[in-house]
Amino acid sequence: MMSTTYFLIILDKNKLYDSNMCACICKKGICGRFYTRINHNETRKEAGNLRFDIIQLEILSQKFVLYEVFESEEASAFHKTTSHYLTWRNTVENWMEQPRQGVKYRVIEPQNKELW
Repeated sequence: MMSTTYFLIILDKNKLYDSNMCACICKKGICGRFYTRINHNETRKEAGNLRFDIIQLEILSQKFVLYEVFESEEASAFHKTTSHYLTWRNTVENWMEQPRQGVKYRVIEPQNKELW
């Protein structure tokens, strides 16, 4: 079983980019409902969202990784107040095997925001 993990990405000491990497394993029989396009599509429209990827492990279809990058901690915090995020979070909370955990990382590359 794997827990959900969040990463705070720091691109350089003058600019902070908030990135959440959420690795999770959903319970059997629920995977088809795990990913919601509404949350993804609405997040991509948010000011300050640079990236949102959702991938699924081929050899273990219950495992997903969600990767989001925001321009700032404020943009990330705002995202967590949106109705699409709250609906997604509340809906899938009981579908995951373990609760989430937070970890901070520093990105080496890309330093340029345009490359995200």
